[in-house]
Amino acid sequence: TIQCFGDASGEIDLSVTGHTGAYSYTVTNATTGTVINGNANTTVLNPITISGLEAGNISVEVTDPTSTCSTISNSYTIVSPTEVNMSLNIVSSGNCGSVNSASIEAEAFGGTGELVFRLEDNSGTPIPPYDTYSANSLFENLPHDPLGVTYQVRVRDENGCEMVDNVTVTAPDQITIDSVVGSTLNCFDSSDGTITTTVSGGQGAGTYLFMLTYPDGTNSIQYSSSTNSHTFTNLRDGDYTVIVTDNLDCTTSTNVTINKPEKLVIGVATLRTPYCTNPTSYVEVSASVGTPP
Repeated sequence: TIQCFGDASGEIDLSVTGHTGAYSYTVTNATTGTVINGNANTTVLNPITISGLEAGNISVEVTDPTSTCSTISNSYTIVSPTEVNMSLNIVSSGNCGSVNSASIEAEAFGGTGELVFRLEDNSGTPIPPYDTYSANSLFENLPHDPLGVTYQVRVRDENGCEMVDNVTVTAPDQITIDSVVGSTLNCFDSSDGTITTTVSGGQGAGTYLFMLTYPDGTNSIQYSSSTNSHTFTNLRDGDYTVIVTDNLDCTTSTNVTINKPEKLVIGVATLRTPYCTNPTSYVEVSASVGTPP
């Protein structure tokens, strides 16, 4: 039986009868087409072991070097175990709240007996605490980086047959505030201000949560959005902070001010005072500051 899929670790025992002395042999693998030639002597060793064979249907032709008579043995099948196969999945690329929050998982099948796993860096150096082989195939609390960290997993079966696969874990993108626009109130003491925030990065549209810190230091609730923007409404004048997070704890913020127009000032001046013979009076009304029409 072959030890590992694809190798040449098979052996057969060849016993020669009806002949004494030296002979030559040719081993043919009908499955792979491989041919191996050799010489032996029944007076030295019989049977002999022929090694280095691949899996397949094996037959041996034995030839007497003196008479050139030959005979072909029965066919023998060397069986190979199934190949060890493995795939790696990124369970989590991590989050912005921790540099050691990534996780990967291996799925493997084939080989002989129980499969065990070990985590390594891309140079093959084992990584604690997963530096010894175990049945555990989930590797958690791994460092991640915006430039990517490459991990490789080595799987081994009971015969020592191995397969190695690798995967690169890239840290989540940070959120970027592309624009934040605060309006100006329509009136000096109105509450019709708005703040519109547009962002990018992170996990993308549909994952952003928008929150506002008011001038008095209190916070609004978090608002979700199916797009990459959100507008806060019914705001008074003052200094605000917009805070944007996503489902991986990536956070960014920026300050914005809602301004108000100057207060409207109305002046009234008497231009003519009424008297008995002419009771008509004139006054002049003027407005200043405020926002002109």
